[in-house]
Amino acid sequence: MNEIINFFKNKLKKKDLERVERCIVNKRFTLESYEREFEKHITNTPLDLSPCRNIKHENDHNILLCTNSYIIDYGKIKIKVDLSDSAAIELLEYNIDALEYMTLVQILSLSKEGAIPIRDFYIIND
Repeated sequence: MNEIINFFKNKLKKKDLERVERCIVNKRFTLESYEREFEKHITNTPLDLSPCRNIKHENDHNILLCTNSYIIDYGKIKIKVDLSDSAAIELLEYNIDALEYMTLVQILSLSKEGAIPIRDFYIIND
């Protein structure tokens, strides 16, 4: 599980990592309680990507938009984010370049509040 957290942290800039660390400290997580809480979001259940459309392709990931969610696909690791506001999907398309960073900061902070209205998120580890 540490590998997944470190994989995501390696994708962030120093200022974003500091922001994540502040959120973790503010929520009074210990390292163990943080890992336990993060682990609740990890699953091996495969995703049905058929209703999704690929809107961004980078060297190391794809971003797919679905009806009320989106997926960041890194290959063996995928993040599925269910949105609490279905209208948010249109806003995300305009901020697609920052979507990966915004998502990583929020999920590593275990925060559903922020730039993205997250209902829940899942880490799929193939």
